[in-house]
Amino acid sequence: MKKNIHLIFAALFVLCTTATFLTACGDAEDEPTPGESSGQKFHSLEATFIATANPEFLEMVDMSMEVKSGTNSQTFTLGSKGRVRYGESTTVCPATYDVTLHVTRKPGFVPDPDKSYDVKVGFSYSLKATDADGGTLKDVTPLKEETNVLQLEGLDTSQLDAFFNDYLVGEGKIFPATYHFRFYQKDGKYMLEIPKDL
Repeated sequence: MKKNIHLIFAALFVLCTTATFLTACGDAEDEPTPGESSGQKFHSLEATFIATANPEFLEMVDMSMEVKSGTNSQTFTLGSKGRVRYGESTTVCPATYDVTLHVTRKPGFVPDPDKSYDVKVGFSYSLKATDADGGTLKDVTPLKEETNVLQLEGLDTSQLDAFFNDYLVGEGKIFPATYHFRFYQKDGKYMLEIPKDL
């Protein structure tokens, strides 16, 4: 009887030891290798660009937003809604975007001498690098801003002529306005640059 009890205790000891060893091995295999966490690997760059203009301004001009990314180029014309949007998700790094706002005066536009005009042009952008889990890539601050490119109110006929000369054809012209965005990797780190106005 004592021999059987000793055998039972010996078998239980071996079983417990084996279970503990296998559990420890399983835990070690589940731990991610430093720097190899799937949640922090670059997965995609989400980019959105929006151009807006007030309908009154679009009566005077033709306006478009041109987006160049790598070898691709697309142009979007602002219609009566006064808003165009471009959105893209890419897994390519490096990635660059040149976004240009084009404005030209309509040849047939003649201002009403009894009316004043408002000019409102806006541009907004959002860029975010995501990891494999869909979260923000570590150490890469997303870029997001909404800017008033141009805002003038109550322009009469004579001021409109000056506006077109100064902002569309003169030395200090605003348009075409180009914004340059760049996402790249340097020394093992991902970089998302604040846009440059070219």
